[in-house]
Order: sequence, then structure tokens, then C-alpha cells
Amino acid sequence: MDVKKILNEYKEKKSKLDIRLSTIEAWQEAIKKPQSIVYLVQTSAKELGMPKGSFNISSPVEREILNKIEDAEEAIKLLKEWIAEEESRAFPLRIFCIRIEHALNALASDERYIIECKHFEGLIWRDIEINYNKKYRNNNNYIGTDALRKIYKSIIKKLERILAPYYA
Repeated sequence: MDVKKILNEYKEKKSKLDIRLSTIEAWQEAIKKPQSIVYLVQTSAKELGMPKGSFNISSPVEREILNKIEDAEEAIKLLKEWIAEEESRAFPLRIFCIRIEHALNALASDERYIIECKHFEGLIWRDIEINYNKKYRNNNNYIGTDALRKIYKSIIKKLERILAPYYA
């Protein structure tokens, strides 16, 4: 198990999850406000992997689809299908993010800070050293880069133990 790789993937997967959840929320709001459905359906086609057009109704197929969508019940049915599909895509991302967040919650605040700086902010060790000492040491017992790297290695081992049942 490569905990460093998992941590590096977290930020991207969390962003993807947030986008999926906001899309679901927008579609649920559209169901509550049917006047926005036609616009939503037109702009959402790209997200579902379909080619993006200029939204000019030029083909008989497009005309037929928009005629069907103008029927509120059909549009709501279509949005509910999209919501179900999007929820199924979001589920593995949600599980991944929850596991990582729970593992990070098991760390002390200074340990979590080191992980966040290294993996989520992409800072180099010298910047982590400066920021860590400003935040946690206040010129008392200054911790250098080598010591922070040792702490980091112990944190990674701790996270490996926590995440082992899920990523063995």
C-alpha cells in the first residue's frame, strides 16, 4: 500500500466528489423549479459524455428531444435518472474521501498539518519547516527539516496502520 500516493490522490478525488455533489444538488433544485429544466438539460449534455453543440436546434433529433423535455414530467424523469447515475459515480469517491478524512482525524493537529502541507499544498520541506515552526513552536525548540522528515515517516507509518484494512 502506497499511502503517499493515496494522500496525493485525495485532493483531486475530493474536488471531483464536490463537483458531482453540486451537480446533483443543482439537478434536485431544477426538479423543484421546472422552469430551469430546459437550460439545465441543454448545458448538462457535455457532462454525460455527449458531444457539445452550439445549442442551436438544427437536427430533427435535437428538436424531438427538446420537445420531449418541454414536457415537465419527462424532464423530471430524465433529471432523476441523471441524479441516480451521478450518485452511483460519486459513491466510490465519497467512500475514499471519508476513509482519508477519518484517518487524518486520528492524527494530532501538528501531524495533520505536516501531511496537509506536504500532500495537499505541495510545499517543499524548507517551507514546511518555516510554516510549522511559526505555527507550533514560536521560537521554542525549533524543529529542522531532518526532524520533520522523521516525524513525517512516523506519520506515514501510522496512516498505513489505519488504512491497511482498506488498501491491503
